[in-house]
Amino acid sequence: MMRNKVKLILFFFLLVNVIAFSQSKMVVTYYPDSNQIREQYEVLVSKNNTELRQGFYTIFYENGQVWQKGKFSRGKLDSIWIDNYKSGQRKQILSYSKGLLEGLTITFYESGDTNQIIPYKHDIIDGTLKIFYESGSLMEKTVYKHDKPNGVSISYFENGVVQAKRELRNGLENGESISFFDNGFIKEKSTKQFGMYQGYLEAYYKDCTNGCISKSCYYNNNLLSGDFTGYYPNGNVMIECNYVANQIEGEYISYYMKDDSLVFKTKQIKEEGQYLHNQKTGIWKSYNYSGQLYTKGNYRHDKFDGLWLVYYSDGTVKQKGYYLDGLATGEWEIYYPNSKLKNKGNYLADNKEGLWETYYDTGELMTTINFVHGIRQGLSKGFDKEGKCVEEVVYKNGEKL
Repeated sequence: MMRNKVKLILFFFLLVNVIAFSQSKMVVTYYPDSNQIREQYEVLVSKNNTELRQGFYTIFYENGQVWQKGKFSRGKLDSIWIDNYKSGQRKQILSYSKGLLEGLTITFYESGDTNQIIPYKHDIIDGTLKIFYESGSLMEKTVYKHDKPNGVSISYFENGVVQAKRELRNGLENGESISFFDNGFIKEKSTKQFGMYQGYLEAYYKDCTNGCISKSCYYNNNLLSGDFTGYYPNGNVMIECNYVANQIEGEYISYYMKDDSLVFKTKQIKEEGQYLHNQKTGIWKSYNYSGQLYTKGNYRHDKFDGLWLVYYSDGTVKQKGYYLDGLATGEWEIYYPNSKLKNKGNYLADNKEGLWETYYDTGELMTTINFVHGIRQGLSKGFDKEGKCVEEVVYKNGEKL
């Protein structure tokens, strides 16, 4: 008896609902100041003139092309809906059930080629979403759960070669990640947590069939942290240093690329020094390819500061001078390979200033030239080896008078 009563109540409710919207009519709207139809659809009308969309619906562009068309069921989107470009070419096919996206939504390029295939369940993306290049080849496929990427995602170059393989959790990369160059060779191997680099990373050169490493390093919360090593394509070490929170700290060494035909890879130092908070600091040295000291000097806040020396390959001084805040300042001297003085003078803020003297490699004075802000100014003289003045030239703003 109780079940029959419930059935009667439900039947009465449905009957009242149908009666309430018992009349239907067609509605047509137009663009302003135009005979062009904008919308055309059916509605159910109640006794108090409340309208509820029911049946087919079409909206047009101002040029007359169909913009969207589909069907309503008691005011909710239902069944297949078509969305078009202004040109009339199909843009989307959407499947609805009681106002919710259900099944596959397919989007298209204006050329007509498929752009995306999106699986929906109860208005939420669920399943494998696919994206295509306009040429038709697959660009990416990603597993979705609960409207977010959750699972494996694989992307492709247009030539079909895999570009990347990633593990995703709630839309963020989580787990092992590997990427490739368009020639199929490996580009990078890493691990990510919550979308950030975490742990060990290896990167590779593109045109190396054996997978030659270009760098190896460590990350902590997406910041470089720990040992960093850079490599030449032949496998020789290029750089060794340490990172702390994305900044170079401590010892830094760079190396020359030695002959890759050698059985034992050698490390010939090119430059060495210290970093503090990602800036060069203290004494730095560089060496020539044969291992002899080439330059030696001090850095302060990543700029030349104090005395700097340049050497010939036999160890004798070639040049010495001073810097202040990265600019040549103070007395400078340049020497011949026989250690005889060649030039001497002063710099001010990276410009020659005052009298500069040049000497013969036998020690005699050759020229005297005056500079103001790096420009020749005033009387310049030239001498022979006996000390006799053989030339005099007056300059004004760098030009001979």
